[in-house]
Amino acid sequence: MDNTPINGREQAVGKLTGMIGLARRAGKLTFGFDAVLQDIETGKAKAILLSSDAAERTAGKIKAAGERKKSNLAVIPLTKVQLGLAIGRDDTAVVSINDKSFAGRILDLARAGSFLEGKTNPGGNQAD
Repeated sequence: MDNTPINGREQAVGKLTGMIGLARRAGKLTFGFDAVLQDIETGKAKAILLSSDAAERTAGKIKAAGERKKSNLAVIPLTKVQLGLAIGRDDTAVVSINDKSFAGRILDLARAGSFLEGKTNPGGNQAD
């Protein structure tokens, strides 16, 4: 993986989008409300990513489940359309990353780009 320092929000968003797409192609990503909620409840989700324009009800339920299970959660600066495009789907409000390495890298990118809005819990729910 590329460990080049991130300069600027636009570059950080590009790297984040690319990493999300890579996780999808590697089969390490789940999308859609019900599927992500199931991943959270079963402990499969290593990171949960919400689009910046996710419906309030969707975001509230996902955040509540994530907090209950002490999952890593980030509201990312991608709209539902942009998140969907990153994974080759239609509008997508929420995805879960189900691999510890991918989750760690994606959360690192979110931190480095200074747009990590959600709670992260580095020790929470990351065991394989």
